[in-house]
Amino acid sequence: MDISNTLKYVKQNNFHFSKKYGQNFLVDDGIASKIITEVKKNKFDSIIEIGSGLGALTERLLEFKQAIFGIEFDKRLFSFLNKKFSNNSNLMLINDDALDVDFENIAKKFKDTIIVANLPYSITTPFIIKFLNTKSIKKMICMLQKEFVEKILNFKCQKKHGAFSALINYYATCTKLFNVSKMSFYPVPKVDSTFIDITKNNKLFDVNFFKFLRRVFQNKRKNLSNNLRSFLSKESINHLYEKFNFSPNLRVEELDNDVLYEMYKHFNP
Repeated sequence: MDISNTLKYVKQNNFHFSKKYGQNFLVDDGIASKIITEVKKNKFDSIIEIGSGLGALTERLLEFKQAIFGIEFDKRLFSFLNKKFSNNSNLMLINDDALDVDFENIAKKFKDTIIVANLPYSITTPFIIKFLNTKSIKKMICMLQKEFVEKILNFKCQKKHGAFSALINYYATCTKLFNVSKMSFYPVPKVDSTFIDITKNNKLFDVNFFKFLRRVFQNKRKNLSNNLRSFLSKESINHLYEKFNFSPNLRVEELDNDVLYEMYKHFNP
């Protein structure tokens, strides 16, 4: 669906875009083609599309003839999509919040399921955590805010390193695919986006590790020991510094992700 058809639909249906749902629809067919090219590089027998919207990308994904699960929270769009794709037997539309959908239940019926998503900023972090915690799905290719992606990709830069960048880079390999101008969407968002590949490794996800990271990164400009004092005794901190041979002036942002996990397991064996 190009920009003219999008505007036509909006006008005919008196459609009001929802900021709450982060509704910025892809209207650039060139970008849609680039996304399809990236999807083709992967091995899969089913796709979960997050935020089907007006079906611009859904229409292209259906060309694969594989099982497509389109998740759309907006009831108006869900109704529109049902009518638009009524003749496509390989598409199952789900009217639900993507954070509430049971991905394991979907993926267990297939050998290789991948996620394709244009994530609203408001659910980016919880959704990626949900993906990391879904054992049956190893890969997600998604559109994220460009600034958010830069923090993930440049996690070794101390100014950008934080709890979430440490978490995602411990459990997955993140690869930038291409940037996307904000002009490729309607309504036009305030920021540009980046299409990224997130491929999980074989480490078993532990949600409590993220809680630990948020604690130790709570004030990353201070010495590590200052952050540890909020939840550890002085004796425990001294023992930790001796075990890992940490410098007294060490800051958490200087630590490798593997060391952070070793610290976590030291207190949570």
